[in-house]
Amino acid sequence: MEKVNITKSALLEKLKENRIVHEKEYTEMMEIYHQKVIEGLEDLLQRARSKESNPKTSLNLDVLISYLSEYDMIIGMLEMCTDEEFSITQNEYKKYVLNKWDWSNRFDMLKSTYVS
Repeated sequence: MEKVNITKSALLEKLKENRIVHEKEYTEMMEIYHQKVIEGLEDLLQRARSKESNPKTSLNLDVLISYLSEYDMIIGMLEMCTDEEFSITQNEYKKYVLNKWDWSNRFDMLKSTYVS
């Protein structure tokens, strides 16, 4: 099956649910990220004050990216659209309904690093 028909309301509902999930996960990850930054900076400062030879000078933390704007763009487009039913591809279904975007693997990897 290459395409599937879906109603505007069902697609909007699913996208909004997925957006909430992403926002919650991102917020949780940012809390942990900020804590790791604080802990890392305190460690770097302690090492520098101890006059350790060649002290570590970086935190090596991956930058977190919020993808809420991608959800907002698709949701906004759907809300402006006058069609009540759409034909979406497998790739669109994967992103919009199953919440498996092109960036999902990297985001999930970072999530496992920060949340575990």
